[in-house]
Amino acid sequence: MHTPSGNEDRIDVVLRQHSPTRILDVGDVLSYLDAIKRETDASTYGYFLDIMKDYQTSVIDTKEVCLRVAALLQAYPELVRTFNVFVPMGWFIEVDDDGSVYVHSPQGLVSPIAA
Repeated sequence: MHTPSGNEDRIDVVLRQHSPTRILDVGDVLSYLDAIKRETDASTYGYFLDIMKDYQTSVIDTKEVCLRVAALLQAYPELVRTFNVFVPMGWFIEVDDDGSVYVHSPQGLVSPIAA
């Protein structure tokens, strides 16, 4: 994995390196978690980890993960955009310039996230 320079944010590195043929690794996940910890507060970070635990244990599905993460990180548009590299193909969280957030499903359904 490319090591970022002093002026280059690791979150941007993950975005640039991601492609449909690239397999994400533990370093990508750790960089993203570090960005959440650095840019949000401890409560937000803890809640994010809770969402991931619920998904890992099949308490919630992909749609619910996307909805919860989008709502939780709505004030951090770059973190929301970057989360897209971790969701399954076909799912996408869109952040408009005005801050509006939408979750797109593989079936073409769009769910807006309330501000």
